[in-house]
Amino acid sequence: MKTKLFSTVLGLAMMFAVVIPAQAQADSYENAFAIIYTQLLQAIASGDSVQINNAVAVFFDLLVLQPNGFNGNSGSYESNTIDITTEDADDITRNSAELRGEIDFDGDTDRAYVWFEYGEDEDELEEETSRIKIDDNDDEEFEIEIDDLDRNERYYYRAVAEDRDTDTLYYGDIENFKTNSSSSDNDDEPDVETEDVDDVRDDSAEINGSVDMNDFNNGLVFFVWGEDEGEIEDVEDEDDYSDVEEQGDDLQKQRVDSDLDGQDSYSLDIDNLDDDTEIFYTICVAYEDEDDDEVVDCGSVEEFETDRD
Repeated sequence: MKTKLFSTVLGLAMMFAVVIPAQAQADSYENAFAIIYTQLLQAIASGDSVQINNAVAVFFDLLVLQPNGFNGNSGSYESNTIDITTEDADDITRNSAELRGEIDFDGDTDRAYVWFEYGEDEDELEEETSRIKIDDNDDEEFEIEIDDLDRNERYYYRAVAEDRDTDTLYYGDIENFKTNSSSSDNDDEPDVETEDVDDVRDDSAEINGSVDMNDFNNGLVFFVWGEDEGEIEDVEDEDDYSDVEEQGDDLQKQRVDSDLDGQDSYSLDIDNLDDDTEIFYTICVAYEDEDDDEVVDCGSVEEFETDRD
């Protein structure tokens, strides 16, 4: 009995010794198989039937769970029961991208969960997308959008599939993309509108305006006003809020928003005006354009006259 078991197991060990080296592509399992194979040979050498049975059981467990199926006729490994491919990312902007993948059910498995792992470090993909249920009746291609990314940053990602019957995981290759440094794909500039003045008195008034950043972000919104129309008009020639220099009664400035994303309306009470005087004003926004250059856009220059004291 012992001799028969020894011969049978030795025959299996010799067969797997031929197969294992040919399976170099299954990186996740190759080491495990090599270790168990070594333990199997050691058990055979010891002649301990308990050790042999344990080693054979573990060996066959690994064979069943591995992503490749053993083909006894050809002496090689057939393709994965699930093939998962990481495709190129699409619709890349400054802070978002669409990750794409493809799944192929090659064996008996016909349903899986798919998702993506991603991050800024190729060796540590810390983030995960939501998971999608998919089966062989669905489209083999799938996409998941990710956002809240940093602009001008390289991201690494890979598609992942999990067999819903065995919980076995399959990984696609790691690919990468770089987010845009500007809004060159969506260059709709901010809309800046100077609105009518309210509550005009002899030495004060309320000036109004609105800004819609459209495809840009991080707008610094401010009003300028004064008695010199030319100085007010020249503000738009500056590159940044800090470049605008106040000039007494001729030009004053006041910031009303330091980080505008989207759209908002603003009002500002200005005082210490001279009575019976023409005052010019406008609303402006400073931001980085599609070339990452600092620019200032202003609305139209409007005017009003203070009341006589």
